[in-house]
Amino acid sequence: MSKLEIVRKALETNPLVVIVNTETINYLPDRQGYFCHTVDYWVAPKNGLYTADELQAFMVGLVPDLTPTQKDNFRQDTKDSDLSFGKLYFDEKVGEERRITKRILTLNDNELFGADGFIDGKQTIDEEVIEDYTRRVWVCPFPSERFVRDVLDEKLKNSEYRVSPSDLRNYLPKQPSQPNLLQRLIGKK
Repeated sequence: MSKLEIVRKALETNPLVVIVNTETINYLPDRQGYFCHTVDYWVAPKNGLYTADELQAFMVGLVPDLTPTQKDNFRQDTKDSDLSFGKLYFDEKVGEERRITKRILTLNDNELFGADGFIDGKQTIDEEVIEDYTRRVWVCPFPSERFVRDVLDEKLKNSEYRVSPSDLRNYLPKQPSQPNLLQRLIGKK
């Protein structure tokens, strides 16, 4: 089973996870940088989580049967600083490219005809290069489904990587209102 299949199954079968967005890009036969295929999962906890510690614990439990290639941790240095989002990276070899090249070198200067490796000013070099085709799967957890949708709809600018405490407060669940003094005195809510 590929890493992609393991990640997909773990996310799809976890009742605590909402997969809000999946973006798959196939660059074959070429690569975008190092990767020929990328899959990006934007997920959220079903009931919302709003602290770095809660989100970190949620993230590390998302794909329990697979060790990530790399991981960015959730971080918030102080309660007044931005919450930086974590991310899991899963890389895997999905194929390879083999290039065979024949280089034919010809010199036209008699003084160089005997250069190292040349015979009568000519040399043929056969080269073989093998490069892996690699897939990267990102799992990107966010505080809530509504938060992810607002990022995708560009209602929250620059919030793919971090969020300010004031913006995050807008996504906290509404607390039930407390009865005022008069309501408490007359025994009403």
